[in-house]
Amino acid sequence: MQGQISQQQQPQELFQPKRRLQKPGVPQKAIRILALDGGGIRGITVARILQGIEEETGKKIHELFDVIVGTSTGGLLAVMMAVELPDILNETKKASSKEEKEQLDRHKELMKELQFEGRVLSAKKAKELYFMKAADIFYEGGSRWNRWTEGIRQISAINHLFSSKYKGGEGLIQVVWDIYLNNDFSNAKTCVGVIVNERNDAKTILLNSTNAKNEEPYNYHNRLTLAEKVRATSAAPSYFDPIIVNPPSEKNNSNQKSEETFVLDDFEKKTYVLEDGGVTCNNPSVRAFLYARDLLYLNGHNPIEYQFQVYSIGTGAAEGEDLEFKKENEKITGNGVYHTTKRVINAALFDPFQIRKNSRENDIKMRKMLQNFEKLSGIEQHYFRLQFFVDDKADLHKLDSSDETFMRKLETYGDKFVESKSFKEAAEVLKVEVDRPIGLVNLKPIFDLSE
Repeated sequence: MQGQISQQQQPQELFQPKRRLQKPGVPQKAIRILALDGGGIRGITVARILQGIEEETGKKIHELFDVIVGTSTGGLLAVMMAVELPDILNETKKASSKEEKEQLDRHKELMKELQFEGRVLSAKKAKELYFMKAADIFYEGGSRWNRWTEGIRQISAINHLFSSKYKGGEGLIQVVWDIYLNNDFSNAKTCVGVIVNERNDAKTILLNSTNAKNEEPYNYHNRLTLAEKVRATSAAPSYFDPIIVNPPSEKNNSNQKSEETFVLDDFEKKTYVLEDGGVTCNNPSVRAFLYARDLLYLNGHNPIEYQFQVYSIGTGAAEGEDLEFKKENEKITGNGVYHTTKRVINAALFDPFQIRKNSRENDIKMRKMLQNFEKLSGIEQHYFRLQFFVDDKADLHKLDSSDETFMRKLETYGDKFVESKSFKEAAEVLKVEVDRPIGLVNLKPIFDLSE
């Protein structure tokens, strides 16, 4: 019959989403997400790229993005881009002990040395902090054998499997403490989170500024200080020991315990062993996307009405490395396992914690997720993977170098990248006026957002 739709036509014609057209002059609803990879001292290049974004747009990073999530060095940058510095007047009033006053003096001296008088660090100042404090974070340590063999990557990787090079990471803790004192996520100007791996449960956790407002006793791992959070997300096995988070020693439970209270006690007794999120999630773009989606739900918005603008910044790759990975990825069949002897040996020797492999896998996953979301919503999604290339593969193995010549080289990689076409295209999107959700940073969780 004429006009009837055949059974074969129905799925395509009835269920295929149509592109939603924006009305002229009406900004697109959009949420902007920044995801920052781990990569040790190569965070200098990431900071330089962020500096380029600020210079192109005339705005600070926390003003541009609704969600900022980082892993390891990316976690440190996420905090520096999103959280206000301590209120000196208020901190001076609170300082009573000798230790507190000395700590406050250290903070003032650091800000004076940095020549910074604002409340939220710019990307440029964050980059300068890497140069100023790298030697304090990556101090000379370890056995004489470790120092002798440090230049031999294969032996060094094996050494690191047996002992942590920088042990408790006191240098890193002191640096973050000098910047933020005893502050936590409560001074965040935009939604922010850091990725950690919980070793006992082999679980990736996003410690974020929204969940940190949950005051339930079981949520104590989300209420760490900024120094503790940065130290946890940076606790790369073989470089730093993990952070141990014990349950509160004092409980406020009444003597008459209900069944629910017993369940709560079970949570309280859990000891968290937190290490570098790069072990499982070095590229945090997918977790940042899920966090942003949950925030929209929490704020009463339908995520399907929004354009997700995801900016994922990597910490370096060799020319052709991503193409080589793509070719290998296409060979994965069946149960998803594809190994060759060469691939296994190279991974063990040159990328022992699979950081770069993990970043590329999450890059592919993020692209596929946004493609599916675009089909579902009918709204064009934006994804920018901003990855710079090194001219020497050896640079990819230097995670903890505080050599100024090398750090200047990393800065130069950033200088070159911000002149690239891919960077310019990504920055242009940030200049377009969009209708962004308001007040996400002030939301209190009625459910725990994507951990």
